[in-house]
Order: sequence, then structure tokens, then C-alpha cells
Amino acid sequence: MMKIMAYFSEAQANGADIDAATQLVMVFQTLSKNFDLFQASYNLNRKEMSLT
Repeated sequence: MMKIMAYFSEAQANGADIDAATQLVMVFQTLSKNFDLFQASYNLNRKEMSLT
């Protein structure tokens, strides 16, 4: 995780503008399959749900 944060910091220092949503997608793509439930839980909790 620290390595990814360093990459984001380096990209910002070089003028790249990576929004938070894109950073999250990039981090999730680097996680192993052991974190599939974590990703699913995150995705379900951030969606607005309604019955209508």
C-alpha cells in the first residue's frame, strides 16, 4: 500500500491529477483475491439503495 501511495505522490509531483475515485479503483486492482469480500462490501455500502 505504501508503494502505491508513493506512486500517487510521484504522479502528483509530476503534474498528474488523479481523482479519489480513480485512485480507489487503482488500489482495488492491486489487491489480491483475499480482498474480494472487502471490495464487494465497499461497493455495496457506497451505493444508494431504494425500493422504488
